[in-house]
Amino acid sequence: MAALRLMVQAGQGEAVKSEGAFHVTMIPGDGVGPELMHSLKEVFKAADVPVEFDEYHLSEVQNMASPEKLDERTGESRRCTYVPSIQSRKLGDGLFLQCCKEVAELYPRIQFETMIIDNCCMQLVQNPYQFDVLVMPNLYGNIIDNLAAGGWSVEPAWSRGRVTVRRTPCLRQAPRHPFAQAVGRNIANPTAMLLTATNMLRHLNLEHHSNLISDAVKRVIKQGKVRTRDMGGYSTTTDFIKAVIDNLHARHIN
Repeated sequence: MAALRLMVQAGQGEAVKSEGAFHVTMIPGDGVGPELMHSLKEVFKAADVPVEFDEYHLSEVQNMASPEKLDERTGESRRCTYVPSIQSRKLGDGLFLQCCKEVAELYPRIQFETMIIDNCCMQLVQNPYQFDVLVMPNLYGNIIDNLAAGGWSVEPAWSRGRVTVRRTPCLRQAPRHPFAQAVGRNIANPTAMLLTATNMLRHLNLEHHSNLISDAVKRVIKQGKVRTRDMGGYSTTTDFIKAVIDNLHARHIN
């Protein structure tokens, strides 16, 4: 099962601001990721958000994440933690651990360590800043992601601090599942991605634009006239985005 990687990274301060706009790295990922990111860009454009996106297409499904690209994106990460459950899955996790150790030998500058999934979950709650990069099989990835991010289509996810690449904020939609069955059907709920993006805008001190978009999204949900299938309606992704944009304009008028 492929993971859904919907990350947006942005540097802090004026250093990343060029010609009045912040440069933000967008990684659409797999599944409905590209569709949701397209929706996000439409809303940003309608709200006149001073952000320019630099897109990088990394896919777990198509294995497009070459070592060179990963080296470029991992930047200053110097600690890699492998998360197994050796006690209950000795053969499968043991083989994975062996492979990780072999790869780790090729990167002597990176500190490699192991931590069982139970302890990792506890450590993430108590002190998440101790981690740089976590490597684990898909099963444990779902556990970690659910612990860190929360819900599916309406819950935003946001991380910041030393655990992120080059100490930049990292945001993405909460789940790792790519929702492949919805690709091309125009039915995905963009709420989580939009609200996650408002967190990024707030981090960049774009409070006006953040509130503008989040208020529009909440207004659409509260009105209840435009609801995607996961919210008990029959509206499309396009319908939802149009309603959000209409509410942006409504706020401008008011």
